[in-house]
Amino acid sequence: DVLVNLCGAVSIAPELTEMVEVSLSGNPSGDTLVQLVNNSGTFGVSFVKPLPVDSITLVIPAEAAPSEVYTLNGGKVSRQFHDGTLTLTLDRLEEYDAIMLRR
Repeated sequence: DVLVNLCGAVSIAPELTEMVEVSLSGNPSGDTLVQLVNNSGTFGVSFVKPLPVDSITLVIPAEAAPSEVYTLNGGKVSRQFHDGTLTLTLDRLEEYDAIMLRR
């Protein structure tokens, strides 16, 4: 919220609940890792199973379509690339998942 509203950052998941943390990281080879953490089960110092989040859509600016897209924790992801925009849809997020975008 602070990055988007005060610093002018563009959200890649504007419709996603604030209880899910999304981060992007890249490597020198041009691969990108999108990590999603479901914090809905965190209450102070206690933790319970988080509420699942269905049909998460991420919109990422990209120069080209990735050669391969897959999740690291068993989720199913679909992709579309059009005019410099990669749209990813993750079927369901439980506690954590990550999406690897191979260059």
